[in-house]
Amino acid sequence: MTLLLDGMARFIDQLRTSDNVAIAAFGSDVHTILDWSLERKRKINFSDNPICRSTDFYGAIDWGVRKIHGMTGRRGVVVFSDGFHTEVARKDMVVNGNKVRRVVPPSEDRDFQRVLKRVRESGATFYFVAVDTDRNPGKEYAGPLPDLQQIRARMELLADSSGGRIVFPKETSDVVPLFLQIGRELGTAYSLAYTPSHPKDGNYHSIEVRVRGESYQVQQSRKGYTGD
Repeated sequence: MTLLLDGMARFIDQLRTSDNVAIAAFGSDVHTILDWSLERKRKINFSDNPICRSTDFYGAIDWGVRKIHGMTGRRGVVVFSDGFHTEVARKDMVVNGNKVRRVVPPSEDRDFQRVLKRVRESGATFYFVAVDTDRNPGKEYAGPLPDLQQIRARMELLADSSGGRIVFPKETSDVVPLFLQIGRELGTAYSLAYTPSHPKDGNYHSIEVRVRGESYQVQQSRKGYTGD
């Protein structure tokens, strides 16, 4: 929680005075703490918004998509989470002669695929500050390594598909570069548009933007679209 509070304070410090921000905490439900306010000096108090141990991670991501729907300008969502979803799809398998129940890959999780589709279609960029994962285990670190790897893969897919990024901080200072980058990306952007030859074929199409010269870099806000 200390990492979360310190990181959130650093994030707000990086915002411009013209930026609107909404803050919410989630467990089995989503609790709105700050609702599209320009206020910067308000103390964020998570204790007034109890978070139960059951976690509807997919529901929280979907809430974020709906929350920014209709907002104008560049839109970004920053998620602080371990990525664990209480009702994540699992299946039985045999490991070293023992029957175990493991988290399925993202491609086999229908609920996750629906969330991934909504994120792709939202046009918003999703950034993840991932804590207590297999790459940065903390005090709450628990569970078989294969399960943690599959959970991490879900966050990575959500970030990559929306043109965002993911970091695995061990200290508060680890997230500062991400916040600086988010501020630059949301504050400076170019829009490109084209008309596809088959706009409603129902398939997912990847988009790749290339630039000439090694000194130029581009960060796409969308990696593809669904023709429907």
